[in-house]
Amino acid sequence: MQFKHGLLIGCLVAIGVMPVRAQEDTGQLRIRNVEFSGNKAFPDILLRTVVANRNRSLTERMKFWSEGGYEFDEAEIRRDAVRLQRFYQRRGFYHAKIVASVHDGKKSWQRNVRFSITEGEPTIIDSLRIVWIPDRDSLQLPNERSFRRALARNPMKQGKRYESVLNADSEGMLHNSLQNMGFAFAHVTLQEELDSAKTSAIITFKLDPGPLTHIDTIHVVGETSVRKSLIRRESGIDIGDRFSQRDLARAQNEIFSHHLFRFVTVTVPEQPRDSTVSLFIRVREHPLRSVRAQIGFGTEEYARGYLSWTHRNPFGNAHSFATSARASFIEQRVNVDYIIPYVFNTNSSFLISPFAQRLNESNYLLYRVGGNNTFLYRYSQTLVGTMSYEFTRNEEFLKSAVKVLKDSTQFYDLSALQFSGYYQRSLVERSEGWAIRPFAEFSGLFTLGTLNYQKLSLDVRRYLPIRSGSQLALRVETGFIIGTDLAEIPANIRLYAGGTNSVRGYDRWQLGPKRSTVGGLVPDGGRSLLVFNTEWRQDASNMIQGLSMNAFFDGGQVWRQTQEYGLRDLRYSIGAGLGYASFLGPIRMDVGYKLNPTRQDLESSLLGHFGLHISIGQTF
Repeated sequence: MQFKHGLLIGCLVAIGVMPVRAQEDTGQLRIRNVEFSGNKAFPDILLRTVVANRNRSLTERMKFWSEGGYEFDEAEIRRDAVRLQRFYQRRGFYHAKIVASVHDGKKSWQRNVRFSITEGEPTIIDSLRIVWIPDRDSLQLPNERSFRRALARNPMKQGKRYESVLNADSEGMLHNSLQNMGFAFAHVTLQEELDSAKTSAIITFKLDPGPLTHIDTIHVVGETSVRKSLIRRESGIDIGDRFSQRDLARAQNEIFSHHLFRFVTVTVPEQPRDSTVSLFIRVREHPLRSVRAQIGFGTEEYARGYLSWTHRNPFGNAHSFATSARASFIEQRVNVDYIIPYVFNTNSSFLISPFAQRLNESNYLLYRVGGNNTFLYRYSQTLVGTMSYEFTRNEEFLKSAVKVLKDSTQFYDLSALQFSGYYQRSLVERSEGWAIRPFAEFSGLFTLGTLNYQKLSLDVRRYLPIRSGSQLALRVETGFIIGTDLAEIPANIRLYAGGTNSVRGYDRWQLGPKRSTVGGLVPDGGRSLLVFNTEWRQDASNMIQGLSMNAFFDGGQVWRQTQEYGLRDLRYSIGAGLGYASFLGPIRMDVGYKLNPTRQDLESSLLGHFGLHISIGQTF
């Protein structure tokens, strides 16, 4: 049977494509909507990623004068039906039937495509068997913790739907567990037995661990400016160690995180199946010297710039030396950084950093010079801790709203021990995870400093995926200063809130206590702080590539004294913003509105109830 410019019917056993109305000319036809019906196991949003045909995007719909959309192609619709059936079969629905139909749209050149799905009964795993091929005693292996954890995480489980698309993942999990136990040449194969009706399956894993292996040799290739022994040391693995695939992955990350290397692989080459194993470490180095320059703009700092020169191996010992300068209308700073990447082990490093700085904030002007010595320990990829000692000489002037108050000069030395941590089980680009940052500073050590105080703060962030392209970001920050009276605490040490990365209805540091000066109010800071941010982020790349939108609800307060801390004093703001990933770096604009400002809040703001925050480029 033929239909004039229609779609072929009956060419597939379980797939049909049915036209609704013949068309005279398909040359200019466009697809308006792609719809699904009958699907219960998988949502429309997932099925849309399987088919090639797409709905008209929001941008195309806004262009009502243009046809837009995907070209209507009968062959592509048939292929989409095949793709959907294969998708269902690989996920356990062997009897799924897909029928595609085409309907006229509102306009003569528009067509709507509907895929009617009959899923059928899924295939269920009736039993799951583990068969060992013992060329050695494997009786204890099933009781090993690594193997039991791999079985618990394995997606193949009795009573669950059998999805052949997961076969490789299932084999890989068990294979990795054996390799992590020391069996470099383990083999794992999955065998399936489906009944004639394909409604149940028997899954068998055949495991051949092979001999227990230890590292015999480590070959290093690709180095140009350092000794091979330094690279082997940085890897954290050594000859005689029991083989572990997990250790190889960790070694690769350790070397790659080193400032000298831009490419690293740690592999097991082809070799006889034996009780010893040889490894290959291949590296590629960065250029030894590099210059980096950046510029940016923001409503807080106005123009800002950054320039650095780095030598990644000045003495042939894989250390790093760098000088850098950054400048904006608020801060000017010059640094010299010397990094020792290996102290006790590959996880530890030491940074020596003398610096000079000028800070020109709205309420004070500060000159300081000193040095910071930091010991950094990276416990894992997600957990980092630092301990540093900083000594600085400081000259600070208070400011009014219009000038620097020269008669307010304060000289002081700061001798402080600082501890910080960074836990980030977070993948922001995937909209999930946690980030936790504690900080503690103890000033007045070794009788070298003028000031005695303790400063504590905690920053906690949570990223929740809502749906594809959407994210809910939550943040809470709190801080306290204990010890010295507030009147004796210099302005640059006090706590402040308000601004681009704080409560966005307020200008920089304009939330909290203020002091009256000639020309107006300026921030005064305090000893206690609480800030929270709640933000909905939406990717809008379907409208403009790289565009994102957000809506937020922020709140916070700064208190002069810790005992004044109270939630009833919180000030709130709401707002929205846009972001764009440009070749210059991220472009961001947020507009916030103060919900319950004080009279002083409105007096100190240029835009009254509103706060405007714009940033172009990295913040360095």
